[in-house]
Amino acid sequence: MNIGPHHIIATATPTGAPATVGWTWSERATGTLYLCTSVSPYTWVVGGGGPTGPTGPTGPTGPTGPTGGAGAPGVTGPTGPTGPTGPTGADGAAGVTGPTGPTGPTGPTGGAGVTGPTGPTGPTGPTGAGDKGGIRYNFSTTITDADPGTGNVRYNNATIGSVTQIFLDNLDVNSTDVSAFIDQWDDSTQSAARGVLIIKSNTAGDATVNVWNVNGAVVDGTGYRKVPVAFVSGVLPSDLEACTVEFSRSGDIGTTGPTGPTGPTGGAGVTGPTGPTGPTGPTGPTGPTGPFNWTLAYVTTGAFANSSTGTPTIVSGAVFTFVASKNYAIDLIGLITTAATTTAFAFSLDVSTGVSGVGFLTLQPTTVSGAVQGSYSIADATFSGIPTTSVTSGIVAGRGFLRAGPRGGTCQLLLRTEITGSAVTLSTGACYRVHQLN
Repeated sequence: MNIGPHHIIATATPTGAPATVGWTWSERATGTLYLCTSVSPYTWVVGGGGPTGPTGPTGPTGPTGPTGGAGAPGVTGPTGPTGPTGPTGADGAAGVTGPTGPTGPTGPTGGAGVTGPTGPTGPTGPTGAGDKGGIRYNFSTTITDADPGTGNVRYNNATIGSVTQIFLDNLDVNSTDVSAFIDQWDDSTQSAARGVLIIKSNTAGDATVNVWNVNGAVVDGTGYRKVPVAFVSGVLPSDLEACTVEFSRSGDIGTTGPTGPTGPTGGAGVTGPTGPTGPTGPTGPTGPTGPFNWTLAYVTTGAFANSSTGTPTIVSGAVFTFVASKNYAIDLIGLITTAATTTAFAFSLDVSTGVSGVGFLTLQPTTVSGAVQGSYSIADATFSGIPTTSVTSGIVAGRGFLRAGPRGGTCQLLLRTEITGSAVTLSTGACYRVHQLN
């Protein structure tokens, strides 16, 4: 620390100065600056009156002083908004009852009251006198076909379910002639049910009732009528039982209605057998020659190992589809080479499984560049090669004709050589072509 020009003071310490090495002390009254350089003995260096140094940095903030006394009361602020309404207070005590008002007008009449329960049923009255409805007759159990006598009715069989005729006297029990009425019972144009005839007991409380359908013409017997009937229901009345007879006529058959619309066509019937073949017609004129269109395809080359008794090998890619009942011409041409000399080459067709009736007509293959071809055949048939001069290569060129049967299918071209174990190769550029002839 530079304190300017200075001199040493003896071991005496300035009044009020701290006695610590490195501390400085300034005497306020005189402005003298002291620096303690030693404490044993005390040595102070007194600085001269040099110029005042720059102001040092502000020291740290001292501790907070004690809280001051309370200030004077502030001015009263504005009145705040009115708070929400408080809850309703308890009800006050009831007031004194006022005087009774005048009587109001009479109200409307009320609805009818609930109906009371039904009273008990009164006693049954006495049975009334009189007959049941119908013509009165007395029943007779006699079954003879004859006049039953005045006021009588009888059946032609003692078993009610077997009765087919009813005999009624022309006069009822009151001797009234009712034959003209009975004669009308068959007038309906209905045949099986011309009307309903009911014979029932005239005795009160007797439930005997016989029901019949009148099903034929009423016959005039001497003094009585014979009515043909079909039994419907009932049991036989007793002999001489008082009965009543009722008849309800059936209406006539109505006129025929208009013809209804034609119904939908029924399903096709079973096809009948094929008729005999008719005679062959005359040959028609020859048509113009059509274009000779071929389907041309190149086959994939490859080697085929065969034995003289084995089946031929598939020529990859040489497959075509044929249509039922059509004729085809098939050509094959290409260079064939073999690893060993062979006596013949052959190719054939393999027809798809399940196709029958296929015929294969062949022509003798053509000899080209010394190569003689073998015979044509359907696949899996026996091959008969044509012995020739031994060759190792040659051009295959030949034609066959295919007649398809009643089903179409596919054909696969096959190739073989006659030498056992000899590998044969169809060279690049080999092709076959197929032409549909009809």
